[in-house]
Amino acid sequence: MWPVVKPQVHRSKAVALVRAEAQSVLLRRLLLSAWPITSDERGLLRRGRNAAGRGPPRLSGGAYGEASALETLIGYLYFSDRGRMQELLDFLQVLSDGEAQEGEDAVVDWQAGSEDDEED
Repeated sequence: MWPVVKPQVHRSKAVALVRAEAQSVLLRRLLLSAWPITSDERGLLRRGRNAAGRGPPRLSGGAYGEASALETLIGYLYFSDRGRMQELLDFLQVLSDGEAQEGEDAVVDWQAGSEDDEED
């Protein structure tokens, strides 16, 4: 909490990170990155996205579903593998600090294979 700033500034920064739009961007960055997503995790992302519903009218296209997908993955890892969850959260922190990536607005390929898919 350095330098000292008003609490409202900290709150605004926190709210900006937990909004569906920011989570959607983080998921897109994650899927474009070299982070190794297993086929089981990719399936959880799809199910989380599909279970989300339409979301609030202020959101564009699939942002609400993508945010729900990311939350589903984090929740699953919380109960099944906290070490992997912490690695993911650390990686997401790095992604949130980074610049926008090329292709970030592209359509996400939810069927894309991972290294685990190739081994099966």
